[in-house]
Amino acid sequence: MQIRNYYYKNFKDDLLGFLPDTRLPYFGHTWQHDCGNLNDVDSQSRAAFLICLYFTVLVDQTMHAHFIRDYPKFEKFTRYPKFCHGLAQFHKNPRDILYVPVKKGLVNRENIESLITHGMELFVDEVIEFLQDHMSHIKPEAFFEKLIYDPDVQIPLIFVLADNSLKEDIVFKAYEELKKAVKKHISEYKLKRPKSRGKFMNTNTLKKCYDGLKEIVGEDIESFEIVNEVENYRQFWKPKKGVKVVLLAESHIFTEEKEFKCQLKSSNLNLDGYPKNYVRFVYCLAYGENDLLENDSCVNKNRGSSQFWKDLYSCVFKIEANDDFDPVLKKGTPNFSKRINNKIKLLRTLQECGIWLVDASIIGLYRSNAYGTADYQRLKNEVISSCWHTHTKHELKKADPNFIICIGKDVEGLLEKHLNKEPFKGRFDSIPQPQARRDSISICKAFEKYFTLCKKFCRYNWKKFYVLLIKVIVTLLVFYGLIYSMT
Repeated sequence: MQIRNYYYKNFKDDLLGFLPDTRLPYFGHTWQHDCGNLNDVDSQSRAAFLICLYFTVLVDQTMHAHFIRDYPKFEKFTRYPKFCHGLAQFHKNPRDILYVPVKKGLVNRENIESLITHGMELFVDEVIEFLQDHMSHIKPEAFFEKLIYDPDVQIPLIFVLADNSLKEDIVFKAYEELKKAVKKHISEYKLKRPKSRGKFMNTNTLKKCYDGLKEIVGEDIESFEIVNEVENYRQFWKPKKGVKVVLLAESHIFTEEKEFKCQLKSSNLNLDGYPKNYVRFVYCLAYGENDLLENDSCVNKNRGSSQFWKDLYSCVFKIEANDDFDPVLKKGTPNFSKRINNKIKLLRTLQECGIWLVDASIIGLYRSNAYGTADYQRLKNEVISSCWHTHTKHELKKADPNFIICIGKDVEGLLEKHLNKEPFKGRFDSIPQPQARRDSISICKAFEKYFTLCKKFCRYNWKKFYVLLIKVIVTLLVFYGLIYSMT
């Protein structure tokens, strides 16, 4: 079991079934005797559940014990479970969340040990992310210093030297893995935080997301270099004057390592800073264009996606007939140089209009030998869900578009519950995938919908302007009020 995926997908449901009363998130009164309602949690998920329960209680108690002034705000955001006697009269030591179930044989010790490393890394990641999003005045290093050296958490080395059997204790192993995770991730956090501003720049979410996907997909996954190059192409074509509309697609096409090593003829493009490696992604102009490759023999069946180019074209041009797409298609424009220039003009127009293509999955999902199988559907669901929590939602929040168009009913179905929450609520719709089986009328309606939505939401967002204007006016009034009071 992948604990990161379990935490995002299943933990909340298991927790609701575990708590005696969801209106009062307190448990633990009879923990030493029967571990509460632990038997209500599926035995296959029990180890992952206990690790997630352990670290949610741990962070809740740390906030309560050491950051009491911030606790009301924290509690409002989280409503984390309380491990205590009665209704929070006395907090119990969270060590027992792991120790007692193992001792009573309610969970396999080896199962917990196999998940504890990734579990503690997930815990540290989640705390850092929460603090930077909601309580930026609390530095993660300060929070974890309080936590690790709290007397209810710390296991001093002198105790281990006095009793060597403690090394095999599940609580000690959890504590050691926690310290390792804190040391590793706090170091990364400090490196990524700009010294001039003291605020964390979320530039490491792509790697964090990728590492989580390796747990789900295993070794049969694109290299991070390929994933990063896809992101380079995406960032190259990101609108520079603000994102108005996001086209949220499923993923790029799986790219083989030998294909990735193939270089583009950058001299044919005249695009400063354009990425140089081939990937099967529409923002890579060599995808579907062999004449842009230094060595086209290393790429097999480089067909590209003419249908996706049609969808992009219809975002900014009203389509009256099928030959309207001729400028970006081989059949309509056989001349290679002219066609490439037309594609570049289209991508620049999309960029200037504020239209940006984002994928729900950072890794290539489509592979011809797996597409359509039950395993593929299951894998796709898990991957997109994991990407949303660790990367995609952060990209969308940063972009803050006026509207999101989900390309494909699958993407909408998987992410609808998240998009129906603030800040995206009421700001999305879906259009069938380019390769979906559609009749000619449905295809024409899709093109018309792209054009209508993009035209509507690529206009200047006056609401944002007025909000900013009000803030400026209020600031000026306060400033002049202070000046007046001083004179």
